[in-house]
Amino acid sequence: MRLAVATAGLALFAAAALAQDASPPPPLAERLPRPREAMSVTDGGVHAQAFAFSGREDRIASAKRAPPVCETLPDIRPLDHIVERAREAQVVIINEAHDSPRDRRFIADLATELAKLGFQTYAAETLDGDAPRTPGAFARAVDGYYLREPVFGALFRQIAALGYTVVPYEDFGPRIEGRHFTDAINARETVQSSNLINRTVRLDPAQKVLVHVGHSHNRETVNRFDGRDVRWMALRFREITGVDPLTIDLTTYGAEADGVCAPGPGIETDRDIYIARAPLTFERNRPAWRVATGARFVDIPQDLRQPGARTIIEARYANEPDDAVPVDRVLVDPGEDIPLLLPPGRYKVRGWTGSGGWSEAVALTVAAPRAAAPSKAKTKQRRKTR
Repeated sequence: MRLAVATAGLALFAAAALAQDASPPPPLAERLPRPREAMSVTDGGVHAQAFAFSGREDRIASAKRAPPVCETLPDIRPLDHIVERAREAQVVIINEAHDSPRDRRFIADLATELAKLGFQTYAAETLDGDAPRTPGAFARAVDGYYLREPVFGALFRQIAALGYTVVPYEDFGPRIEGRHFTDAINARETVQSSNLINRTVRLDPAQKVLVHVGHSHNRETVNRFDGRDVRWMALRFREITGVDPLTIDLTTYGAEADGVCAPGPGIETDRDIYIARAPLTFERNRPAWRVATGARFVDIPQDLRQPGARTIIEARYANEPDDAVPVDRVLVDPGEDIPLLLPPGRYKVRGWTGSGGWSEAVALTVAAPRAAAPSKAKTKQRRKTR
């Protein structure tokens, strides 16, 4: 599906395309494998995050092993199941994979539903700073490491629109070299849990909190590594406060369609709910789930690409500054035809190459889809019933 969009300034852009500004390169651009190079086994995590930041989950999916499959509960939507369980919860802790923007969209949808239950505090390890605050209308690059990814930026917009207070709790203290890796994990989990407690339930014992973590931080059991115990943040939080959080995993299991894993042999038990995710599907190398949320394919103007050069394209709302997290960012390698994915609106779009830096911005408008005209048969039927 291709979408015709109204653009302005394209004639001027060809002459200005080589103009550079002092803006930093796109996040993790230096961590991307070379064009056509596969993700390495040893650097898979870093490479996968770089591809996720650059809108190319297709490059991740092609290199990842399929997750273990779980049997799912019949006729139960994951979001509905979580919300029903959350009615009796004060704290919900849900995890993401750091290379899975789809997880962030799920958490944004969950935040919307939890707000209806009185949840008004959102805590996340990615946030910079050390104090609860009211979020701005949009995320900026300086607000947090993972926030620089566009779908995380969209989650942040949703959090702000819903009236949540945001709470950082990450451990930004100096790392001690030379100690066993389990000591480093336990030290971080201790500081994170302490920060989270002091900035949420200790300030207001009645508040309801949504906590957004990565991977294992919401485990509620002791794990053993190399003969040593690791006590994760969620476990420490429960032991110190006496508040039993509702813990949800999005990262472990797969299924033919999204569902809630049924308890049984072989299913992990250190979170309360395990959500199985369907395999990602792609259209024009972009994830189909984003199209389902209302984003539209927008062809990148040819003037924003330098022939033969790897290009990263960013699209921001026209009224937002250059340090705002973009609405979309996409990597286009030589010979590829990859579109942007944008909801209707007015944008400024620019491209970056390693040799040329950032181009000048091009204005772009994505029109709202037109409502389908009624068929002649339906029109005749209406006339008959008048």
